[in-house]
Amino acid sequence: AAVILCGVLWGLTNPLLKRGSAGFDKITADSWLELNWKKLCYLLTHTAFLIPFLLNQCGSALYMYALSYTPISVAVPTANSLALSVSLCAAFFLGEPAPTLREVCGIACIVCGLCLCLVPE
Repeated sequence: AAVILCGVLWGLTNPLLKRGSAGFDKITADSWLELNWKKLCYLLTHTAFLIPFLLNQCGSALYMYALSYTPISVAVPTANSLALSVSLCAAFFLGEPAPTLREVCGIACIVCGLCLCLVPE
């Protein structure tokens, strides 16, 4: 259950992080140090980025916890495939273009492969 929650958390926060960091690449400065300071301040003061980032990090902590009792051969494909699938769906619901047929087929293949991994031998 923890691995599934982790994948869902990662998947939901990825498009939100993308949206929350809009404008980040437009930051300019005269020196490397000033540029990085401005970028850090930008990220730490924009709640549209900070809240999804903290939720994403909670997913990472949950993943580390889940690895203590879940076989890595199950945890890694489960969390990563769910994150990818949920990211694509969440991005669509946040207004990004609809998934292409190729992407939908890819998600279907991922889900089928995940089911094969999770079926006991």
